[in-house]
Amino acid sequence: MTLWIEYGTAVVVGGLLAGGFFGGLWYTVRDLHGSGQLALRLGGSLFLRLAGALLGFWAVLEWGGTAHLAFAMGGWLFVRIWVVRRVTGRLEATPVAEEVES
Repeated sequence: MTLWIEYGTAVVVGGLLAGGFFGGLWYTVRDLHGSGQLALRLGGSLFLRLAGALLGFWAVLEWGGTAHLAFAMGGWLFVRIWVVRRVTGRLEATPVAEEVES
């Protein structure tokens, strides 16, 4: 029974890592408009987000081994799919101006 609790914890940790990664991406993209040094902001954000995710996955691997890492990646994948579906649904609901032929 405790093994399933550990696996569930790994899934939650993977979901939290994904939430931090994609939340940081959302914050970065939203904050880009009208700011200088776009490449520095995007590069720095990517570095910090990747470092945090890799550190988190490494901690899960050290804590529980490959099985826990696989469950954490499953949690990451679940959150990623949820975010993509939510954003895609929002984009489909946004009206797009039709192009006028000249």
